[in-house]
Amino acid sequence: MSFRSENSAKVLHLISVMPGIHLHEIQRILGVSLSSVRYSVERLARSGRILRDRTTGYSRFYPVTISEKERVVYSLIRNRTTRKILYELTQGSGSTNKELAEKIGLAKSTVSMHVHKLLQTNVAHLVLSEKGDFRIRIEDAEYVRKLLLKSEEFSKLSTMIANYTDLWNF
Repeated sequence: MSFRSENSAKVLHLISVMPGIHLHEIQRILGVSLSSVRYSVERLARSGRILRDRTTGYSRFYPVTISEKERVVYSLIRNRTTRKILYELTQGSGSTNKELAEKIGLAKSTVSMHVHKLLQTNVAHLVLSEKGDFRIRIEDAEYVRKLLLKSEEFSKLSTMIANYTDLWNF
């Protein structure tokens, strides 16, 4: 197997276990040049072996077996703040922006910006409560919870890989 084929195989495997990963993350984990990663993902995307999503401002890569709904949720989960918000929203029956800000210890404006993304992508919606305030609820909380758990596994894997590569890059 050639060096390029070997890199492509590693990139393909990494994308399959970490949906929504982006170029620099692949490069950091594999410890190869950015141009090598770029070449591999271009080749894999052209051959239809991976999906590329450019909706977030930069490219994220997914296995071809992943659904549109999963791609949307995974792209949101990849952001640490949005992930915290999603986690909190899947724990109960909805929260106000103020309650979320207090629970996760962030400014209301920051929470509002991330909640806006959730609303735009139809992952969350606003519901008028009996008290007369608007509560943010996850559209399919069980589904999102399942993807959050998978994402935690990816995050742990990424940390372990980064620690391993750091160990050998002294």
